[in-house]
Amino acid sequence: MQLVRLAKPLYFFFRLARNPSELDRVFQINDSGDARFTRAVYDRLAENPEARAAFATRPRLGAFTMPEVLAMPEGSLGREYGLFMQRHGLTPDAIPRVEDDEGPGYIRAHLYETHDLWHVLTGFPPDPEGEAGLQAVYAAQLPGILNGALVAALLLNAAIERSSRKTKERFDAVARGWDLGTRAKLLFGYRWRDSFERPLADVRRELGIDASLAQPRPLRNVLDFSVSS
Repeated sequence: MQLVRLAKPLYFFFRLARNPSELDRVFQINDSGDARFTRAVYDRLAENPEARAAFATRPRLGAFTMPEVLAMPEGSLGREYGLFMQRHGLTPDAIPRVEDDEGPGYIRAHLYETHDLWHVLTGFPPDPEGEAGLQAVYAAQLPGILNGALVAALLLNAAIERSSRKTKERFDAVARGWDLGTRAKLLFGYRWRDSFERPLADVRRELGIDASLAQPRPLRNVLDFSVSS
């Protein structure tokens, strides 16, 4: 039975490892996992006073339009979020709509709808290296094994491609993301919508985000190997 429960998550894990541009596999791995994992994450998070307060009030992002966020003040969190979506061909309709409840369901709903806001806030781009860095932020702040599994899939992809450069870039991103996540205040449960019109720099300062850690560091002694079939 355990093997059957793991079959779907493993399928999406290897799909992500084969093609890390299919970042929707991140959500599919989570969706196909055992509900007991989410319950365990909820139980551990509930030990944190800030997370406990979020479970009590369940702040959500709510509905918004692209014109609405793009009209917000220059440099604000909301406008930068709108520009991020515009650059990457995203729309509010593409945000997963998940119903929450008073228990573990809120974790999934809140993290799904705010995922791209975590990208904007931390500065990690939505590419394989940036996703590895952001998953390390999640891993530093949240209990559970999912984020480690996603990082492992992105590292496995670099190994499959026999790319020393990609391997080093992703390890570097993971190290920087872990550093950023351990230094920052808890981002889970933050009232993002209430801060849409505030300067992004102020929100980062409030939450202890050092966005310079999202910038790649120079790599040395990089050599890619390829083996022809």
